[in-house]
Amino acid sequence: GGEESPREWKLRAGALPTAIVLALMFHSCDTGHFVQRSALSMPLHELGHAMTAWWCGFAALPSLWKTLITETRGVFVPGLLAAGNAFLVWRGWTTQRTWLCVIGLGLGALQFIAYTSADTTAAAAITFGGDAGAMVLGSLLMLTFFVRRGSRLRAGGLRFGLLAIGAAGFVDAFATWW
Repeated sequence: GGEESPREWKLRAGALPTAIVLALMFHSCDTGHFVQRSALSMPLHELGHAMTAWWCGFAALPSLWKTLITETRGVFVPGLLAAGNAFLVWRGWTTQRTWLCVIGLGLGALQFIAYTSADTTAAAAITFGGDAGAMVLGSLLMLTFFVRRGSRLRAGGLRFGLLAIGAAGFVDAFATWW
C-alpha cells in the first residue's frame, strides 16, 4: 500500500522548517552567506532571469553571475515554449487529466501576456525574474522532498540535497525583499 512509515512522517514534518532555519543561520554569517549565494542561490537566480526572458520572447543563456539575453525578441524560443504548452494541453486531453490542460492553457496565456508586453515592461520583469525565479525554483526544489515512495529522488537521498539547495535559494532571495 501507500502507507508511509512513522519515520517518514517525522522527516516530512521536520524537513522544511529545519532546512529553512539552517539556511537562515547560514545566511546570517558573512562566510556562510557568501558560500550560500555563490554556490547555491546564484544559479537559481540566473535561471530565473533566463526563464523570464524566455517567456517574454527573448533568447537567454544563464551562466555564472550573468545571464546573456538577446536585445530583440525572437520566434524560436517562444515557439518552443508554445509547443511545450500545447503538448501539456494535448497530453492532458488525451489522458483525461483536466488539471494538465489547465496548466498548459494557463502557461500559454501567461506567455502571450509576457510576449506581447512592452519592451520596458519585459525588461522590468526579467530583472525581477532573478529573485522571483530563485524563490519559485527554490520552493519547487524544496517540494521535491515530498515525492512518493519508489521515486528515484527518494531512493538515493537526492531529495535532501535538493531540499538544501532550494532552501538556500529561497532564503537568499527572500532576505533581499524582506
